[in-house]
Amino acid sequence: MSRIKQPYKNPEDKRVKQLIHGGSTGTSLYEWFDDIDLVKNVSNEKNMHPCPIPEKLIERIITLTTNDYDTVLDPFMGCGTVPAVAKKMNRKYIGYEIDTTYYQQAVKRVSNAKVQLNLDGFGGI
Repeated sequence: MSRIKQPYKNPEDKRVKQLIHGGSTGTSLYEWFDDIDLVKNVSNEKNMHPCPIPEKLIERIITLTTNDYDTVLDPFMGCGTVPAVAKKMNRKYIGYEIDTTYYQQAVKRVSNAKVQLNLDGFGGI
């Protein structure tokens, strides 16, 4: 199976030039969602986890698979992206993480997440 590649956005960068010279045609992306960028070292979403997942990707998956007040399970929670996004989207969440450092960061991240109410078409309040 061939992987879809996203063209490099900064082909003048010396690291990117090396990759292109080596035959690379672009960066891997989430093949279903080409409008979502990977979390980079300079991204606001960058955290201590070696494999951070973009919040926008998690938000899209939660939107496609759940309704308000559903429970989202993340058995490999890392630094808490899934539970934090679930909380923002008015979902309940359960997360498991065996690494205590990641777990502590996840707890902090989830506690700082704010519920974002969508009042479009809402008949209450």
